[in-house]
Amino acid sequence: MTTTPTSRRPTMRIAIAAIVLPLIWLIVGAVFVAAWRSDLPDPIATHWGPRSMPDGFASVDQPLWMLLVIAALVIVAGIAITVTSSSSPIARSFVGLSSGLSAFLAALIVGLTAVQRGVADAAQVAFPGWVVPVAGVIAIGAGFLAAVVIPPWVGALASPASDSAEALPIGPTERVVWSSAVTSPLPIVLIAGLAAVATAAGAVLLGMWWMLTITAVLLVATATMLTVRVTVDRTGLQIRGTLGWPRARIAAADIATVGTTRVRALRDFGGFGYRMAVTGPLRGARGFILRSGEALVVTTRDGRTEVVVVDDAQSGAAVLEAVRLRDTNRTR
Repeated sequence: MTTTPTSRRPTMRIAIAAIVLPLIWLIVGAVFVAAWRSDLPDPIATHWGPRSMPDGFASVDQPLWMLLVIAALVIVAGIAITVTSSSSPIARSFVGLSSGLSAFLAALIVGLTAVQRGVADAAQVAFPGWVVPVAGVIAIGAGFLAAVVIPPWVGALASPASDSAEALPIGPTERVVWSSAVTSPLPIVLIAGLAAVATAAGAVLLGMWWMLTITAVLLVATATMLTVRVTVDRTGLQIRGTLGWPRARIAAADIATVGTTRVRALRDFGGFGYRMAVTGPLRGARGFILRSGEALVVTTRDGRTEVVVVDDAQSGAAVLEAVRLRDTNRTR
């Protein structure tokens, strides 16, 4: 189902997603922690070291104070997001991050508090490895929920600075296909691989097996973006990562403009992977950025912009512009 874009900025929905939803997670966490206060040892464990045993302790009231401080930060961040978000992609990204992080911290605090209920001495409570992945799953769900609250709106996304594509001459019945793949640079892959090995080694040496969750996330993230395949055919544009995700499919009828631009990965997108530009001429655009270089830029009729760095982007743009124009002529 496609959401019809609105021309009005949904300020109230942004505020709900950026402030109210994150606070709900923190309030729920505070209710649980407050209800368990009489069942907890004093002091409680607040930090775990090697072999997953506690090495830091604090007052039994500290979890509530932590949730209160997080709530105050959420309110400040939520107001900033509500006031400054200039496009629906940017707003969705920030509210998803805010709500997801709030839910993660709330779930983490609740989980670490729950395992200490009914225990006389918190020093005997080993770190519960299940807490981190469970909190992570809750965070993903909370972030997605907050993001879908915000509808797309037309006109909020600034038009990226790109060179308009010149259509490849094709006949009304002529079939044309263009496809190209881009691979992550070896140094980036090696850095990600070394980070995964380091976290796995840390998990084994320190006996902190929950760290293997981080290893798994790093490996999956690296695998998804080893290569990106870009295909243009009579139906439009398709971009897909190694494992089929992340992916983007834009029908020819939904394309407003096609162009190319020069992308500097760090300056324009803040790094490598599937990312969003939050500043500069490409602000609000989502990008498949495996390296710096020439990129294909496509803006849809509802204001969404996709950028993909790929070899010979000009040829791909020329074919896609031809497909777009032919589809437009057919529907007139």
